[in-house]
Amino acid sequence: MAQIVKLVYVMIIFISLFFVAINVDAIPFRVCFHNRDCPRNMCLPSIPYCRFREKNVRFGSPLGLCSCD
Repeated sequence: MAQIVKLVYVMIIFISLFFVAINVDAIPFRVCFHNRDCPRNMCLPSIPYCRFREKNVRFGSPLGLCSCD
């Protein structure tokens, strides 16, 4: 009986790890097209800006990454 309860607890913990992993914003950088696409609280007290990396082939607009001053 105790082994069944322990198994249920382990299953609950294991399944809850998937929910936590799904909701975590695990990407350390943000893709942007303009400076306004970068979150303001990304690098306080600095101002975030969009550093352009490459030309977006599909839309023809520059594609960049948000970074700090």
